[in-house]
Amino acid sequence: MIASFVIAWCFFYAVSVINKGGEKMVRTQRKNLTICFKLLATFTLLVAVVFSSQTAIASSTVQQSTGDVSLSASDFISISSSDVRTISDGSVIPGAGSKLIRTDEGVTMELHTSELPAKNAVTTWWVIFNKPENCTEGQAPLRCGEGDLGNPDVQASVMFAAGSISSANGKATFGSHLSVGDTEGCQTGLPCSQGLTDPKGADIHLIVRDHGPIIPDMLDEQISTFGGGCNNAPPDTGKPGPNTCEDLQFSAHEG
Repeated sequence: MIASFVIAWCFFYAVSVINKGGEKMVRTQRKNLTICFKLLATFTLLVAVVFSSQTAIASSTVQQSTGDVSLSASDFISISSSDVRTISDGSVIPGAGSKLIRTDEGVTMELHTSELPAKNAVTTWWVIFNKPENCTEGQAPLRCGEGDLGNPDVQASVMFAAGSISSANGKATFGSHLSVGDTEGCQTGLPCSQGLTDPKGADIHLIVRDHGPIIPDMLDEQISTFGGGCNNAPPDTGKPGPNTCEDLQFSAHEG
């Protein structure tokens, strides 16, 4: 199941890049393709380790001074699924959804959505609440909300995940991986509290942001920075442009 999920992500992401035809493959796309193939190798090894561990457990009991120790697949990985919803009213977008894989080393996401403006530049963002038990601004049923981003006790970060161009019918698929302690996706002007520090316990919201119609000489900025191509973004969050940008959708995975 794990391998199937990763293979599917790699396949659909590669197809989405190839379908862009003459458009250049920007830095973030090359990085995500490299990540997905590394994940294939990692999960292949993981499956082998889990299988060998379960075989050993079935034939013997591991003894330590504190007592019996048993292992299971949950010690290595967990997977959750979530709807994609509109930020404006919280309604579920039919046929859209996201998956999040958590391990001790980091998190991997895939998000497929629709009802986007056609052929626009679109980005997705990790919004991480490492200490969700300290959140106070969430709107039910979510524990954490935008108002918690400035609370140091929450240890929140907003980080770039992936960028793409929506299809002619307003659909897009995104995939990204974030390792513990990796702050490369942090950007000036956005909260960043050491990135991801608690991959299994953090509440993670995935935000889908519209950057408007493609601006050919700004495409890289549009699909890799928060304010790329925007006339209404916070200062220093990307090269400004003529488009009005907006956070349109979200998908939440609570720890």
